[in-house]
Amino acid sequence: MSTPHKKIIWALDPFEDDALFRTQITQVLKNLTTRLRIPVEPTYILNLTKENELEAIRLPPRRHYQGAALQAIQTKIKDFHEIPFTTPKILYQPTSSFIQLVGKLCEYARHSRTEAIVVGTHARSGLSRLLLGSFTESLLIQSEVPVITVNPSCQPIVDSPLDWSIITPFNDRRKAHSDSTILFATDLAQSSEQIYPYLMNFAEKIDSAIHLFHVSPHRFEPLLQTGSYLMGGGWVGAPERVTAEDSAASELLQQWASRGTERGLTVQFDLESQRAPIADLIIQKASEIKCQWIAMTAQSSGFRAWALGSITRRVVRTAPCPVWILRPAH
Repeated sequence: MSTPHKKIIWALDPFEDDALFRTQITQVLKNLTTRLRIPVEPTYILNLTKENELEAIRLPPRRHYQGAALQAIQTKIKDFHEIPFTTPKILYQPTSSFIQLVGKLCEYARHSRTEAIVVGTHARSGLSRLLLGSFTESLLIQSEVPVITVNPSCQPIVDSPLDWSIITPFNDRRKAHSDSTILFATDLAQSSEQIYPYLMNFAEKIDSAIHLFHVSPHRFEPLLQTGSYLMGGGWVGAPERVTAEDSAASELLQQWASRGTERGLTVQFDLESQRAPIADLIIQKASEIKCQWIAMTAQSSGFRAWALGSITRRVVRTAPCPVWILRPAH
């Protein structure tokens, strides 16, 4: 039995009507397939919440909605001829819980040679997000496969068309893509170090440069403002400690950059110490260098896990380009 080719999963809702947003997502898919030269599988999770109550008619409505979903997917993808779509996949999950729906997709992706899951986010916030829940945010938490998010403000750069009469192997990449840059927004924690080799492998496959970006967190500022560091009317050594941390971060960034250049990659780095929201600085840097991707880790530890979670959420919702979320263990 032959080993199946790798693929990209596009997690979509075929019954959602948002033509402009769908075009942005398909531009990202075109960019990925042009560079990686692997096909895209449109995937929908079908759930019928009343089926458990209607045991006697379970199969007929399921078959009916499966057919309707397949037809809706075919209608949505028929005009995107430059993207190598495979046969759409309908996954069935009898409950409507976000956790269980996402779990179904994650399990399928993990066992089907999926390189990445591409999903859109409507960037909802506040009460609307709490009421509607968030499939994308649940996916970011659960998925062991890298997730690429696309929000309504993304402006992806698209490559020229390819001849897809023959799909080449995954590692047979094109060579003329030096215009591509991945901004790796990192807290320099162990989790980021674990995904850096995977990031370098991906950059090699798509012939992309890497731009490392670290924001020095001013952990003491909230304490200073409350007077916690006041002793006898004076401040206790915070500026020197921040300077020392900046120096250590700069040295680590240089080491990471050297690891990339030794592999023939173009790697630059920036250390930012402005006192501004970290997510805003990441988005500002992405716009400044006109990167095609932002890469971030899906988890960290301790205080940083809480901070990075909020930072990641904001970047995913407002970034000017697709955001690639990776989990360290995979």
